[in-house]
Amino acid sequence: DATNGVSPHVVVVATHDGELVSMLHDLYTPVHFRETVIAGALHFDFKRHEGPATTRTAIALLQAAGASDAVVAMARRRADQLDGG
Repeated sequence: DATNGVSPHVVVVATHDGELVSMLHDLYTPVHFRETVIAGALHFDFKRHEGPATTRTAIALLQAAGASDAVVAMARRRADQLDGG
């Protein structure tokens, strides 16, 4: 039962598929953490941000793992293409 209109359930989805946001927009509100690469390490802010993620964690992981700048740039270009940019 919901109390005061709030569901007692929590759903966590971690994915690189932005399509889920569109598919589930009537059921769930998207939230995300933000990540940065500092000194070659991936750091999450662990703060809840409303809306879909605006970064690509997998690309940040590539960078943190030491992938070359050329590989990271190519991945970013491809992600932009997939996002319609």
